[in-house]
Amino acid sequence: SHFDLRGLSQRRLHEIAVETSPRDAQAFLQRIVAQIQSKILFVDLPSYRNAFPEQHSAFLKLFQEIVSDRRSSLATNVVFEKRWTLNSLLNFKTVLNTPNIIVERAGYFKDKPAVLVAAGPSLDYEIDNLKYLRENGLAYIFSVGSAVNSLLASGIKPHAQCTYEPSENNQKKVFARITNEQITDIPLIFGSSVGFEVLQNYPGKHKLHMITSQDTISSYLLKIDDNIQLDGVNDAPSIAVVTLQMLYKLGFNPIILVGQNLSYGDDRLYANGIDYWKGARLDSKTVDGLIKIKGVEGNEVYTKLSFNRMRMAMESVIRSMEKVRVINTTRGGAHIEGTEFYYLDQMLAETFFSEQVVESSWHDIPVTNYDREYLKKRFHRFKRDYEELVPSLITVLEILNEINAWKEKGGHKQIDHCWPKLDRAFKKVTHNQIFKSVMHPMNRVATEALFAQIPLIRYDSDPIRKAEEVVGLFGRVVKGSLVDMQLIAPCIAELDEIVNQF
Repeated sequence: SHFDLRGLSQRRLHEIAVETSPRDAQAFLQRIVAQIQSKILFVDLPSYRNAFPEQHSAFLKLFQEIVSDRRSSLATNVVFEKRWTLNSLLNFKTVLNTPNIIVERAGYFKDKPAVLVAAGPSLDYEIDNLKYLRENGLAYIFSVGSAVNSLLASGIKPHAQCTYEPSENNQKKVFARITNEQITDIPLIFGSSVGFEVLQNYPGKHKLHMITSQDTISSYLLKIDDNIQLDGVNDAPSIAVVTLQMLYKLGFNPIILVGQNLSYGDDRLYANGIDYWKGARLDSKTVDGLIKIKGVEGNEVYTKLSFNRMRMAMESVIRSMEKVRVINTTRGGAHIEGTEFYYLDQMLAETFFSEQVVESSWHDIPVTNYDREYLKKRFHRFKRDYEELVPSLITVLEILNEINAWKEKGGHKQIDHCWPKLDRAFKKVTHNQIFKSVMHPMNRVATEALFAQIPLIRYDSDPIRKAEEVVGLFGRVVKGSLVDMQLIAPCIAELDEIVNQF
């Protein structure tokens, strides 16, 4: 049959997408899902299910994954959008006074083996093997997240503890033992947007940093010199994925995963020695919310959606790594595409680790010499824009109030006269560096919703509905930013002192 598309109601039609390559569906779905702020109704053509069952099933699965990822991303942003930026502001002094391990040691550990130890239940099987590696200096051992507590309970101190978790719970749970026992000989490698409480309380002698993609403060203010690019790590669903990026940049090869279950092993999610996760067990009540995925030993294993996202993020990083072996030794864990599976005791028996490689003084690195003049110039603009942002935000708010008033009176023509004023006023806000580096990240959910909706509401023919949507979307961003400007005032004052001293 044939139908003339001009017969469709174009005012209500948003988009027609035609798939010409496998990548088109993913790009289309990611774009659409990012724009929609409410529930999504999926309507398919029944005949397609019969005519193209494989393609239909693949599209539906992709759609569900993208919606799930978007929901997870929004939830994460809602929880951490303030903390990421506040942590970056509060940690800036420590960043200036510690070595940037990626800058100072890029490629330094070329072809040295590194063991990345996570807190999965299979870690319990590898304690003796890790002790042997540690005592004989056969590989560098990097602990991530709660795994350090299992290692300490077994008398093993990793060569470094890595962290990036932005929440206050990071200090209360993961680092409580190190802090309470005042353990000073485990170097800390921290992402620059990590929960500030960790850095304030960490008793260790050596702290080293890596700039994270969530740290919009350091990425704007810091530079090494004109010849060295400021490299860092991308944020990820787990510290293991972030640490994997770091190990690759440092030159380690092979990288050996231990305790990276990303699934239930022995009906547990975590290894022994992690007291605050004792309740995380697999039983008939929890199975309903889980999914089955391929295991390292060819079987199927249960996992939860958040762990599955971590697995996919790790696979994405591995795909980007060239000429590096990633060996997964995790018994009973999830299969991670791009890795080879070996038992760790098998590797030891086959003398895979043939010589001592660990330098005891590997962490004795000078403080990174960031460009002082560059910092001074950038902060000068930062401070100037800080002083200008509140008046600019108030101007936008006044225009929004005017639009709202005319909306109540039904003044359609007067509303139309407000749009150019709003465009000019908000353009001034978006060009402000404090808004770009601080306010936008601290209000990313509201700001990204606004930017996604602007193209859709710009040409709305109903002036009252358009006014209502504009006032709501812009108002959330402006009011949220005004509140946060008061919140960061002490941080900016402290930053001023730090820059002047530096």
